[in-house]
Amino acid sequence: MARKISLRPFIFDVLYQNGRSLIDRPYNERRKTLEEKFTYLTVERKKKITDEPGEVETFFKESVEDGYEGLVAKNPSSLYLPGRKETTWLKLKRVPESLDLLIIGAKWGYGRRHEFLSNLTLAVWDKDEMSPICKTYRGLTNKEMGMLTEKLLELRLNNDDNGVSVKPKIVVEVIYDDIQRSSIYRCGYTLRQTRIREIRWGISQLMKRMI
Repeated sequence: MARKISLRPFIFDVLYQNGRSLIDRPYNERRKTLEEKFTYLTVERKKKITDEPGEVETFFKESVEDGYEGLVAKNPSSLYLPGRKETTWLKLKRVPESLDLLIIGAKWGYGRRHEFLSNLTLAVWDKDEMSPICKTYRGLTNKEMGMLTEKLLELRLNNDDNGVSVKPKIVVEVIYDDIQRSSIYRCGYTLRQTRIREIRWGISQLMKRMI
């Protein structure tokens, strides 16, 4: 049954207006144009102009308490630089939390990762059984992915679609931004913005004797 979904576009920046390029104009000028000409399409935002570290810290804490992930600090005179990472715009976010999770499956990668089992299915203990909670491939070097692929193939239980399921013997430390509800996983939750910080080879050796 078809449903109607309301859509509303949001504009974060303006680079071209009425035949005139604004890409070489400073951010504060572009933002002023955006707010004057596209009021109904701009993103609602909290803002503070300051160069005092103490005020930035207070504003950051207030924003996190209000449910935001953090801040984006922008130099008011900065230009728009497509595809370039500069220090004129900086993301300020909370220090990520981490969990130790077990690898229970993996899929072969694409492109430069095609030789490696890199897209990992990770799980937690849930009432004496393994419960998947997220998937990730970020954070590992090619050398680490090569070592991990070798170990996972040794622990292979069966082949899956473009991958394998494995015995839960290898532990990885995963950092994440947030935990959110999910209907995809049996445990009812998943992790957002995940990245592997470390393969815990020492703990993995203990797991081989325990499981």
